[in-house]
Amino acid sequence: YATIRLYTAKQELLRCYVGAWRRAGAGGWLEEPMQWIGDAADGGHYYAQPMVSDLESGRLLLTTQRVRKHDREYPSRFNPITSGLAPTEMVWMYSEDGGRTWTPPVVPDFPDRTVIDAPCNIVQLQNGDWLWGCERWKGWDDAVPVRIRGFALRSSERGASWFRQPDFPGGRDDQRIYSHSKYVLRHDGRIASLKWTTSPGMSQDFDLHYVEGAASGTEWSSPRATGIPGQNSWLLDHGNGVMAAAVAIGDNDLMPVSY
Repeated sequence: YATIRLYTAKQELLRCYVGAWRRAGAGGWLEEPMQWIGDAADGGHYYAQPMVSDLESGRLLLTTQRVRKHDREYPSRFNPITSGLAPTEMVWMYSEDGGRTWTPPVVPDFPDRTVIDAPCNIVQLQNGDWLWGCERWKGWDDAVPVRIRGFALRSSERGASWFRQPDFPGGRDDQRIYSHSKYVLRHDGRIASLKWTTSPGMSQDFDLHYVEGAASGTEWSSPRATGIPGQNSWLLDHGNGVMAAAVAIGDNDLMPVSY
C-alpha cells in the first residue's frame, strides 16, 4: 500500500512524497511509514501516483513518477494554459522484506521518456515478463490540443532493461483519447483495462471503454464502450466470467460496478 502526503506553503503548489505502510495483523495499519522515499536526499523531487505490485517471487514493486521541485520554469506538473506535461521521470523500486526497506529509485531508459505519464502499476505476465502501461503526453509549451497515446514498456530482465511495445490500438484513434488506464491480470492470464474516454482537447467525455490483451501482452483488442460513466477505475476478475470495477465519477463519487 503506497500513498503520498501533500503539503502547501506560500508561493508553492502541492509537494508530494511517497511512503509505504504495512498491515499490522488484525490491529489495522501501522501509524507511521517504514521508509520515506524521495526525501531531501533525493534532490527535492516531487512524487505522484505511487502504486505497488505483489510479484510471484515475493518481491514488492513500487512504481511512481517524479518531477523536479517546482520553480518559475515549471511551477506545476501540468501547464495550466496548454495542459502540457512538465519534464517527468517514471521510477520504480522494490522491496524484498515485505516493504520494510526499499531500493533507491530507478529510472528506466527509453526514448521520449520525459513526456510520459504512468497511470498504472507494473503487471507480471504469465511468462514472468514485466509490463508497464504508459501514456505519451505533449510537452510543456506545446500548444496543440492534448493527444494521449497509450503504449507499454516491457522487461524480460526484471527491470534491468526495457523495450517499448507499439502503441495500443486506441492510440491510433484520432477521434478519441483513452487515458487513466489501469491494467490487471485476469485468472486465465489475459490483461484487462477500463479507460477514461474523451475527445481530443478533453472537451467531451464518453463511457469508460474496455480493452483486453492476450496473455502474451502483444495482442490487444480495440476499445469498446461499456455504458459506464467515469474517469478513474480499477478492475478485478471475480472468476466465472464476472468482472468488478471501482469507478470514480466526478471528483468525489465512487461507484462499485459488476458486469
